[in-house]
Amino acid sequence: MGLAFHLFGLCRPKIRPILTQQSPQSAGRNRPSRTLFLQHKKIRRRTRLPRRAGAAFFKQSEPSPSPTALRKFASDFWDQTRERSKQTAPRAGRRRVNLGAQAMARFDPYENNGGTCVAVAGADYCVVAADTRLSVGYSILSRDHSKIAQLADKCVLASSGFQGDIKALQKNLAAKELVYEHNHNKKMSCPAMAQLLSNTLYYKRFFPYYAFNVLGGLDSQGKGCVFTYDAVGSYERTGYSAQGTGAALMMPVLDNQLKSPSPLLLPARDAVTPLSESEAVDLVKDVFASATERDIYTGDRLEIVVINSSGTHREYIELRKD
Repeated sequence: MGLAFHLFGLCRPKIRPILTQQSPQSAGRNRPSRTLFLQHKKIRRRTRLPRRAGAAFFKQSEPSPSPTALRKFASDFWDQTRERSKQTAPRAGRRRVNLGAQAMARFDPYENNGGTCVAVAGADYCVVAADTRLSVGYSILSRDHSKIAQLADKCVLASSGFQGDIKALQKNLAAKELVYEHNHNKKMSCPAMAQLLSNTLYYKRFFPYYAFNVLGGLDSQGKGCVFTYDAVGSYERTGYSAQGTGAALMMPVLDNQLKSPSPLLLPARDAVTPLSESEAVDLVKDVFASATERDIYTGDRLEIVVINSSGTHREYIELRKD
């Protein structure tokens, strides 16, 4: 194949004069030579003249049109095109919506709607609490939006972050829990739900749910358990945890009052808090009352869910509304 191309290259100087001449059959048809045709093709490309316009030029021009005439035709063609576009432009009273690169540069699929979630585990109970303020920047969208969802009988999820992703995550988990209940004829336990939540978040790690979660409930032995997560599924079982915009204000108080043992200690110690149920509820109320003084995204009302052997019950207290 290479030899054939090489031979063709050697023969090209000999056959080029033949290509630029008119054949005897086309001599009487007034066709332009190939050299002139190639010149016109270059001019059409430089002037960006459409193929149909070039064909119209050849049809209406002389038998051997000159490149100068083609350039003038292209110039006149684009002048007429611009005039037509000005005549069909929108009237001055109408506004044109710009959906170009600048609008796309401002698009962000994530939005932090604020709020704070706290969970505290005890020997036979678990307290999960979250505020009800839903905000964007300095605007409050809702003062009565619940951030807590009950996924099973003894399992509650509290989430902070982008509420669109939070609702999608809760719907996904509820559907999987229903499938589990139909397949196994029992409710999913809290540690099993914790592993399911971790797998679900990790599955979306390349475009993650913008949700920071705290899962609380009772395990199979009736002990309180709290699982805290990051956005891509890494989780840990602790005695207490906080997530959201006010977490940095609450965690020092919880560390001081509850003093959870380090998970690095050997032998391992139980992570449940030493407080009674009523004392844990009072502590949660105190840390939220303190955080609302400093965090503008936390406030309005506090929703508290207490899970124990007798079931689940909720209570509400008022927080700052400014």
